[in-house]
Amino acid sequence: MKPRHIFLIFSILVTVFAIALIMFKGHPTDKVSFDSVAQVFESALHHIDKTGHILTSVTDQEEMQIGDGIAKDIARNYSFRQSKNAQLEKYVSDVGKRVARDVNRKGIKYTFHIVEQDYPNAFALPGGHIYITTGLLKELKSEAELASILGHEITHVDAKHCIEAIQYKIAAEKITGANMDTFVDIGYQIFLRPGYSEFQEQEADKGGVYLSYMAGYHPLGAIAALECLKKHESGYDYGAMTPIGDTISATVGLLGRYFDTHPPVQSRIEYLTRYIADNGLVDSKRKYYIGQKNYKEKKCRTGKPYSGELKIDYVLVK
Repeated sequence: MKPRHIFLIFSILVTVFAIALIMFKGHPTDKVSFDSVAQVFESALHHIDKTGHILTSVTDQEEMQIGDGIAKDIARNYSFRQSKNAQLEKYVSDVGKRVARDVNRKGIKYTFHIVEQDYPNAFALPGGHIYITTGLLKELKSEAELASILGHEITHVDAKHCIEAIQYKIAAEKITGANMDTFVDIGYQIFLRPGYSEFQEQEADKGGVYLSYMAGYHPLGAIAALECLKKHESGYDYGAMTPIGDTISATVGLLGRYFDTHPPVQSRIEYLTRYIADNGLVDSKRKYYIGQKNYKEKKCRTGKPYSGELKIDYVLVK
């Protein structure tokens, strides 16, 4: 084992021991748990993997070019039916751009695509291409819910989950002389079979809540969106799926692709509920925007806020 690997492993053990000591010695109300230790450990192992390989540096501009190339390959090789509903396209784009205002990487320009498919799904490509299906849009009930879904996918891009998947594969397979075409080809292969670690999905869930919260939306919109999806989960047959609709049998369940690429809904609900509570994102003295009317009319709150949509509790009008 290389000396740098030994040093990194030693550093992890010291960190985990320190957190464990806080858990047993600290005040009972301190928000430190074994979940926290596990996340630190998983994150550290992730970085050990990356340290063990030299990752090719990619600028934001290059990442957007890679994403454009993958998006073109997907459009060319699969019969994605892009939505022709101009109002719906503009609405999703307006909400997405509002949510993306507080990302860390300001150099990424986000593009939002609506795919005419019955199954609910959303996924992201490197460089800011965000896809959402009409099937998922039909399941949601408010702009706050849409904001959390888009925020989740935006976070996958902003946190470099997408581009690092390509970088890691290039490094792991020791591909030399990788150029833009190499990144696009490998990226296309990867995103036919998407899959993030539980740690990355939790990071994206938290990011979705945070970005929508910073955009003024009710944090519990994320929970409502997941609850909306949960009722379909039990009937889903977990098989090998891709996000590409026309390669899949028509017998696949309602949320096929979405469930295949995300952790169980109930575990996500429980995790996000703790995250929202622990960080005090819901304040009984503050009102948050829900946007149920906005969602029905497909008019983003940026240009059409409704006074009746600001509420303390997440309550939808039937």
